[in-house]
Amino acid sequence: MVNGLKEAKLASDKYRYGFHRDTENLIPIKNGDTLIILDNDLDTVSATIYLKHRNKLRKTIGWLNMWAWLELDGDNYFMIGSGGRGSGNLEDLNVFSKKNLKSVYSASGEPIYEDTVHSIAVFFAEGNKNDTFVIYNLNNNTREFFSAPMDNLCRCCSCWNLDKLTSDSLIISYKVDALNEKIVRYNRSSKKIK
Repeated sequence: MVNGLKEAKLASDKYRYGFHRDTENLIPIKNGDTLIILDNDLDTVSATIYLKHRNKLRKTIGWLNMWAWLELDGDNYFMIGSGGRGSGNLEDLNVFSKKNLKSVYSASGEPIYEDTVHSIAVFFAEGNKNDTFVIYNLNNNTREFFSAPMDNLCRCCSCWNLDKLTSDSLIISYKVDALNEKIVRYNRSSKKIK
């Protein structure tokens, strides 16, 4: 671990995306900083995330379970995904502020759509009582929540399709059985939450 951190500090010109056991990952983000994702231990499946600012390690973001990766980068916030991805389980989605590296949102969910130009993510989030669709703007930390239908037999993964996303509407489709598909439309005008 110590050697891996030392190598990560020195290897600022090598950028790798995704997480691989026994490696460090240097991921450039929009404000010129670099995220460093390191494996914690050969015997565990967890990662520690560091933020490198002007060739100095600025702060440790903390441990995330399983494998971790940069899901989406915004001007002021970024989203880390961990766990899930190919395992048949939902991902842990965590949003951090670039200013103070505090976690501002977390959910167990499935990304449906990511707009890398405008830094907007649409994902399914599993809740204790109600599942939701979330539209998350990583530039200004605004979130919109919409109740997800309960008649989708699929809970993970690739269960939902984004048919349309505009400033006024969100349209999602999903299969209710092998032959039938449903479409749900949501009005976005009154759903902005900060």
